[in-house]
Amino acid sequence: MATRPNAIEFTVFWGFLHLTIELSLHSQRRWVQMAGIFKKARRPLERCKVSAEVFEASDELKSTLLNLFATLIQFWAEASKYMREMMSVTLGSLPMADAATAKFLDEKFDSALADMEAAVQNLERCAATRAAGLSGFRNAQFDRNMADTVAAKHSVNAEVEYTYDQMHQLPYNNDHTFVGREDVLAKIDAVLHPRDSPEQRVFSIWGIGGIGKSQVALAYANRHARKFAATFWVRAETLGSLHQSFKDIARKLRLLETGSSLDHDEIRDLILTWLLLCNKKWLIIFDNVEHLDLIKTVWPSSTGSLLLTTRSSVVADAARGHVSTKLQIQKLNSTHSWLLFSRLLMDWRSEWRDESTILLKEREAAVALLRELDGLPLGIRQIAALIKRRGKTVAKFLDLYRRKAGNTEMLLGTSKTFHFDQDYGLALDTVWKMSFEILVTGHDQHAATLLGLMSLLSPDVILTQLFLDESDGHLAMNFCHDEDV
Repeated sequence: MATRPNAIEFTVFWGFLHLTIELSLHSQRRWVQMAGIFKKARRPLERCKVSAEVFEASDELKSTLLNLFATLIQFWAEASKYMREMMSVTLGSLPMADAATAKFLDEKFDSALADMEAAVQNLERCAATRAAGLSGFRNAQFDRNMADTVAAKHSVNAEVEYTYDQMHQLPYNNDHTFVGREDVLAKIDAVLHPRDSPEQRVFSIWGIGGIGKSQVALAYANRHARKFAATFWVRAETLGSLHQSFKDIARKLRLLETGSSLDHDEIRDLILTWLLLCNKKWLIIFDNVEHLDLIKTVWPSSTGSLLLTTRSSVVADAARGHVSTKLQIQKLNSTHSWLLFSRLLMDWRSEWRDESTILLKEREAAVALLRELDGLPLGIRQIAALIKRRGKTVAKFLDLYRRKAGNTEMLLGTSKTFHFDQDYGLALDTVWKMSFEILVTGHDQHAATLLGLMSLLSPDVILTQLFLDESDGHLAMNFCHDEDV
């Protein structure tokens, strides 16, 4: 290969390999075993060579090669050490020592091979991404030239005094209802924690809808806001929400004058120029990225920390960062599911503030209900809201939930072919069905109509003024009625 990892001296690699071969020659069984190991080690190296044709001398290739050779060196070193120690056993113990050596080598190499396979798989995913044309983020030199032009044309003074709210633009503080995931937050902080280095720090989290990706990102941003001079939340699910987020940021930073007629590209360049010139440690969250193409033209090239959330593992893999900075969010375990559920019900009934005061029947019903929801935070939040809305005990609500779940199963069928998403099962289908029934059977005739309207809008920051009568401020839904033709 044209590229070699400069952090490893090849003499060390060949030295350990030569020693391993020499020690293997003392036993025919050992030599046969080692020959099989060499053959297995060849496969990931050959696969790495294929991907290298896409990457040439890239950082991704160098990192993968470094991991491969470091893993092999560690294996050769441990194998050589163990075989030398086994050579000193007495003649009578030789068969037992030979068997122990064989077991040791197989176990150690299986572990090493798993690490090599993981490194190559990451390289292959990156190669596929690049071949598909999903890379192509902004160029640092281009952005510096752009910043000079923008700063000369507009008033971009990144050194002005800002308030805390201007510099930390987050949807809300979710600390009260956020539970668990401390290990995830620690992994994110280990990468994004601001430091004095020129490298851009990127972390991507992905998982099914409703699993709590945005809540994890929001919890990290709120808890660690003081580490960053600026924190910005960007809604990235559509081009419209992306443009609106950048406009909101520009307004709060006073980069947009009243009545400004700047277009979306000009507002984007203002924000990117500010990030480049501000000389501050900043964090940007790109939330709910559906397609990487949407954000690659607004992805800053300057030094900072970026956190990306997405439902797609392909988007996460294609985003910048090493494979170790891409994490799938898992469902809540039973302990954290219970903690979230109880916190959501605390303001409804006093006994939920103290676990020891919860009736046994209610506790058992809650455990059964949470088992049905299978650790999905969105389902737990929806169910808690429904319980409070209907004013039923958890035990009575469980009976109602199971009846509705049976109806949903008959409607959708039991085959996974008919499930909207097999990761959800019937849990969220049932929750949504129950939520919608409350709207269509409730006293407020406009509720279902209002939901239908909002389903056509971006889910965040929907202006209430759209639905209010200008004269009295009450809900006005007359415009939803079909006009007489």
